[in-house]
Amino acid sequence: MAASAPRDATIAVVGDGFSSLIVHSTAIYLGFRPEDISIYGTNDNPVATYQQYAYNLGQTVLRSESESHFLPADWPTFAELDAWSHRNPGLLIRSARRKYNPGVAEVLAEAGVVQRRLNWEASRVPCRIGWLQRETGGTPHFVLYDEQANYVGRAKHVLLALGHGPLAFPPVLQKAREDPAVGDRIVQAYESKQYAPGGRYIVIGAGIASVNEWANALDTGAKVLALRRRAAPEEQDLNVPRCLFEALGIDVFQGQSFDARIEYLGTVLRGTTPTRRSWLARRGCAPSGASMRAKA
Repeated sequence: MAASAPRDATIAVVGDGFSSLIVHSTAIYLGFRPEDISIYGTNDNPVATYQQYAYNLGQTVLRSESESHFLPADWPTFAELDAWSHRNPGLLIRSARRKYNPGVAEVLAEAGVVQRRLNWEASRVPCRIGWLQRETGGTPHFVLYDEQANYVGRAKHVLLALGHGPLAFPPVLQKAREDPAVGDRIVQAYESKQYAPGGRYIVIGAGIASVNEWANALDTGAKVLALRRRAAPEEQDLNVPRCLFEALGIDVFQGQSFDARIEYLGTVLRGTTPTRRSWLARRGCAPSGASMRAKA
């Protein structure tokens, strides 16, 4: 059963997705009680948005690695659980070599178990936050209001976990989407879609979603024109350099000035894709009648 507003808490999370579940499980592990945590959001499933996006994209394996799990401690990781259940130490070797990637089904299953066992729902306040303000009188804290300006709670610490924004389009494509003649032919990678055998499609971008869509279209026997700024997709295991997922790299980043951090993020936040043997095979050996051409 969800919590009710107004609600005072030590930790508040604005957002009800992946991050809210990780923060909640870690806080419980460190000794916080469910009533010490407030999670603000209207979804009763913290992986619902991701699950729908993954389904629309046809994604079955993540670029995340074994350590990207929902358990509050560093272990057991996905690879350790997989190796134990299948009595296969080779999976640990793959993980050590950064070649182990969990499947979407495994990620969703673990998230569901953590959500139920740690009673994530009991900390969720079913509303969307409109704004918050900092109060410095007495004990410093944050005051939170919903989108109708109703007071919904206070918290000593607030984490903004807003996740994916609305699926946006460049102005020209957005205008084309409003044209009944072609509007239904322009879609985001994360929107629901179907490819027709023998169809001709343009995929704009060079990130992991774009490469995934190339493979999906080729699997149906379609032809794909890939529009991208670079001659080939830039390969990178994770979506940002690995150092930003490690304590030392995070500490160095936080020690930079605001302007330096913004400048650095501007250089690393770009479309990249991990290496997938199945993708390489599908792109290099397309079904009969299918092809992919690239334009840099």
